[in-house]
Amino acid sequence: MEYGNARPRNSGWGTVPVDLAPYLPEGFSFATDEADYRWVRLRANASPWNAESGDFRVRPKAKWRKMMLDYLEGMANTATTLRKANHIRIYMVS
Repeated sequence: MEYGNARPRNSGWGTVPVDLAPYLPEGFSFATDEADYRWVRLRANASPWNAESGDFRVRPKAKWRKMMLDYLEGMANTATTLRKANHIRIYMVS
């Protein structure tokens, strides 16, 4: 199945993707006092499931990093997360 531009384009840390913004509550931000967030589109060959998808990345601020990464990793199935040094990737299949 071809999705074309149906999925939001990549965003920088703390930046809401432009094409996702209309679907979020007014004033919604990907930058908070606790963490910055980022959305990244994945082509099928870069996805853990070999399917068009995206990953939502959470990068906690330094003082919250250990606690938040442990908590987020515990919430999600390990098959759908990838823990990096300073952020966690939460994969979503469309």
